Amino acid sequence: MKKKTTMKKSTKISLLFIAFVIVLTLVSVLKDESASELIEKIRTADPGCLILAVCCVMGFLLMQGVIIYLMCRSLNLKESLWHCMLISFHGYFFCNITPMQTGGPIIQIYDLRREGVGVPTACMLIFNMTFLFKLVLFVLSIGFLTVGRGMLSAYTGSIQPLVVIGFFLTICFTLMLGLLIFNTKLTKKMAIRVFDWSVRRHLQKKNIEKRRAKMLDMFDQYKDVAGFFLTHLKLMGILLLLTFVQRFLYFSSTWFVYKSFGLSGTGWFTICMLQSLINIIADLLPVPGDVGVGEIVFNAVFRGIFGSYLSSGLLISRGITYYAQLIICGIMTVIASITFRFDRSKFGRTKKTNYYPENDEEEEETDREEQPGTRGLMAKLAEDTGFSDSELEEEYGDRTADSEEKYEDSE
Repeated sequence: MKKKTTMKKSTKISLLFIAFVIVLTLVSVLKDESASELIEKIRTADPGCLILAVCCVMGFLLMQGVIIYLMCRSLNLKESLWHCMLISFHGYFFCNITPMQTGGPIIQIYDLRREGVGVPTACMLIFNMTFLFKLVLFVLSIGFLTVGRGMLSAYTGSIQPLVVIGFFLTICFTLMLGLLIFNTKLTKKMAIRVFDWSVRRHLQKKNIEKRRAKMLDMFDQYKDVAGFFLTHLKLMGILLLLTFVQRFLYFSSTWFVYKSFGLSGTGWFTICMLQSLINIIADLLPVPGDVGVGEIVFNAVFRGIFGSYLSSGLLISRGITYYAQLIICGIMTVIASITFRFDRSKFGRTKKTNYYPENDEEEEETDREEQPGTRGLMAKLAEDTGFSDSELEEEYGDRTADSEEKYEDSE
């Protein structure tokens, strides 16, 4: 009960903060331009282009549902695409109202757990998705630093300190996240040290050994799922490609807003890369939904592109990519809560992976020893009855061969 109360309270605080920043943003925008002029320019925007911009944001949200669905199916987790879409909407709602988008992954793990997925598997699924999500920005950051310096100097003169901070945080966070997710030995050691520290501090008082054993068992399950993704690079490549598509759908919404005013002179790729720069800068800053920071960076980056339509472009672009997204995700969050409450379908169990191939070979050899097969049973029968192997082979040879073939077919 206390956890639910705390969650509701934090959500209210985040929404109030967002409302406060929205008011400040409107005040700063109207400071340079009258409300009547701003409304007149917004009316000139082509509705068709704006609908396409909204479709890009919807595609961005739905694409994450597809990625979750593919990961679940690859692990033999039998779940509908509809539920995976709801998990995506639910997660993005909390991403938009929490600092550094930390609330989204947590609520998605909770949704998966509520659907019957084990905590280790749910954590690995969402961590892997988050890693791929950040990996796209990591690749774009490296691209800016290597071949995109001209674009940076042309469009980011007044906000270069923010750009440097954004690149640094994105690169460091992505590398650390990848290390913690896939280096399971390191993660396990860190978890054991934290657990031992909590015991020394008397934070763990009851059932210490039982909790330790449960934690180690959970890490074994986590290792299996991490090993699955590490040994299925083709799947990871497909997921990364889909994540690139997902990201560029979001970036493309700004280009459609640009074209809605009848503007030209700047290509789709340039606008998408500049929009990605806004995400690189704002994603890891401790501000709910990039509110405030996103507007500042948009003004600085797109000033020379939107020209006199900068304020109206800012309001429409941010209105679609953030505020409309927040409303859509909020509605779908209510639907998700109702659906998950009344439709309790289970995902199923994950299959074991070959994270450590040498261990799998040892287990297979042990299985062979424990289940010797038909020829092993014949040897045991000869020992018990006193007949020789040749006599038993003559008597039961044909049936032995048939049984062996059936056994191999079943294998």
